[in-house]
Amino acid sequence: IAPMIAADDRRLAAIVLMAGPADRGDSVIAFQLRSGVAQDPSIAPAARDSAIAALRAQFDSTSGKLAWMKYFMSYDPIPTIRRVRQPVLILQGATDLQVTADQAPRLERALRDAGNRRVTTHVFPDRNHLFLRDPVGAPAGYSRLPSGRVDTEVMGTLADWLVATLQPN
Repeated sequence: IAPMIAADDRRLAAIVLMAGPADRGDSVIAFQLRSGVAQDPSIAPAARDSAIAALRAQFDSTSGKLAWMKYFMSYDPIPTIRRVRQPVLILQGATDLQVTADQAPRLERALRDAGNRRVTTHVFPDRNHLFLRDPVGAPAGYSRLPSGRVDTEVMGTLADWLVATLQPN
């Protein structure tokens, strides 16, 4: 949402994208459904296609009917991010299985290709979508993580960038 606002409101001094997608929503959701099935050891490989189809049908009949989700499914963030002129910090977790780490450099490339040179990207190893230490990154395992606290490495990177970027010249 930050790029949507920044693209039209030059009063914003900078934006931070934490696990921001570069893909259309339908691609993000399709990946999440496939990944969830692939990460579930209780689903036999031969049953995965039908499990994905069942999850998709469930999604379409529940969350997929919500107005915001319908919008998200068809929204392509790249044209919007190309319109952002403010400094941008892109943060991503390397083990994120909701918005994959390969999307961060694509966002950076779109910004730079559009002329924005004030872009910083940082991918944190062993961090999931919530920026928690997690070598697996599967959302089903979030509740079993030893800590639900974002650590000083992530928060320090964010704070240091904000201080350096927002200091008056």
